Amino acid sequence: MDHGAWRSPRYCCIAALRHYTTIFEGINKLISYVAPPITAVFLLGVFWKRASGQSAFITLVAGMALGAVMFVVDWNGLYKGDFMLTAFLLLLACLAIMVATTFLFPDPSKKKPDRWFGKIGANPLRGKAHGRGLGNYRLASAAVLATFVILYVIFR
Repeated sequence: MDHGAWRSPRYCCIAALRHYTTIFEGINKLISYVAPPITAVFLLGVFWKRASGQSAFITLVAGMALGAVMFVVDWNGLYKGDFMLTAFLLLLACLAIMVATTFLFPDPSKKKPDRWFGKIGANPLRGKAHGRGLGNYRLASAAVLATFVILYVIFR
């Protein structure tokens, strides 16, 4: 069986990660260039009713382009900042892009959100939770929270 097809991508990954002092640094820096646009679209898409699909797409494309620019800048040694600061600044830029493009390209169906959803925004939290055991989302959420607290206490 010829494994020659795997040589080229493998060598590219080795060369890319060899540029950094540790594999941990390389992986973190690469993730810090890719994650901010996805995070911005997720946060505003979930928590902001006015966010539009077109603004999400523009944010993803522009954020990936900014991430690629930051990768090239870092690769050439023009900026040697912390990857967390880079990710935070890219996140702020992506949030600004999404807010601006939402106002430029509003979603026509969201002008009257009550038309689709009525006044049920908080009703799932007020109403009767259906399901038994972990099928009840409130009980499942409490179990997950309790697990995190226990693990935090054990491993801190």
